[in-house]
Amino acid sequence: MTISSKRLVYAVWLVFIGGFAVLHALNLRADFPNHSPWFMDWAKYTDEGWYGNAAIRAHLFGSWYQPGDFNPAPAVPVWPFLEWVLFFFTGVTVQAARGLAVAFFFANLLLSYLLLRSRGPRWVALIALSLLVTSPFLYCFSRLAILEPMLTAFTLAALNLAVRLPRLRRPVWASVWIGLLFTLMMLTKTTAV
Repeated sequence: MTISSKRLVYAVWLVFIGGFAVLHALNLRADFPNHSPWFMDWAKYTDEGWYGNAAIRAHLFGSWYQPGDFNPAPAVPVWPFLEWVLFFFTGVTVQAARGLAVAFFFANLLLSYLLLRSRGPRWVALIALSLLVTSPFLYCFSRLAILEPMLTAFTLAALNLAVRLPRLRRPVWASVWIGLLFTLMMLTKTTAV
């Protein structure tokens, strides 16, 4: 295969990946399909509200805390804080909250590519991205305003720094950034521990 034909194949492959990635951002108002293979997973009914409620309350009423209700924001404040900031620009909408999750999914694609590309050939990274963007499970769950896309982004960012640590000029600073990312991970979802 010549260099120009190899570039053409990679370009077409990237367009394929980009096209499927864009599908994740379309029609964000659509709810999770009922009677899907994941109908027993209650996250599709609960997690968007549970973890977004602090941001919604803070934006609408000026206080994130509701006595007697489930208030996860003191333990996991990163997602509610980012949604709260976002709502200043967009207003409180499900599309805005889900769009934030999709933005983190896009970041996950880039970070996954960078991680895999640092350890192997381009085609391996592109196969992985192809699997990520065409997965029906990730399609459904990356479009929900839940914590996991952001947690995954922080994890992938820390892994990208960690695999490059021996080659960096200032590994101590990279180690500090990895520690900060781990702190953000724990403040995003407690299972990050």
